[in-house]
Amino acid sequence: MAQLHKKIIRILRPHLKDLQDALEDLPGGRVSGVVVSPTFNSMSHQLRQDKLNTILKGGLTADELSAVGAIAALTPAEATVKAI
Repeated sequence: MAQLHKKIIRILRPHLKDLQDALEDLPGGRVSGVVVSPTFNSMSHQLRQDKLNTILKGGLTADELSAVGAIAALTPAEATVKAI
């Protein structure tokens, strides 16, 4: 796990209950993927993204933020849905 990936999880963990990490380390040091937490239950997609952005902006430098790609914020139920 790359340094930025570890830092993102360290920053998110205190704010997101039972955080599950499904982020990926991409070429060039970028990080993208999925995080799963029951904290997202009953939150709209926009509220989830706003929460993630607020937390990450408070803990990452501008350069680190520029290396963060798309992060999907799922509930545990959403993360276990099987594709048909």
